[in-house]
Amino acid sequence: MSWCGECPKCAFVFLALTPFIAREELETIWSGKNLLVSPEMEPMYRSLLGIEGDKPLDCVGEVKECRAAMRLAERYYPELAGTYTFEIVPADYTYDKLGSHEMPQDIYEKFVAATAELH
Repeated sequence: MSWCGECPKCAFVFLALTPFIAREELETIWSGKNLLVSPEMEPMYRSLLGIEGDKPLDCVGEVKECRAAMRLAERYYPELAGTYTFEIVPADYTYDKLGSHEMPQDIYEKFVAATAELH
């Protein structure tokens, strides 16, 4: 399976995996592309974040999920600072509300560590 690196699903999955997979590994999955810092993908992320346009109907997260994920991504990609302006509603929504506690223990530990930074 390969990822096109141009569609809403690729944009969302790249964003969602950012806190859990090292930058180099993530870029390898997308054939060397870094979707978060690609100027061509900025309109896609604006759509996913509900900043402008309509949220894509593809299999992607909700706006609040994308926004929570982007807040985490900004910590791993400082060059994103100031690129997207938005609020997370409800204000107490956090990325950890996305995950099940039934995931494999090693993945769950990474998930908890990454989301702990938001509190």
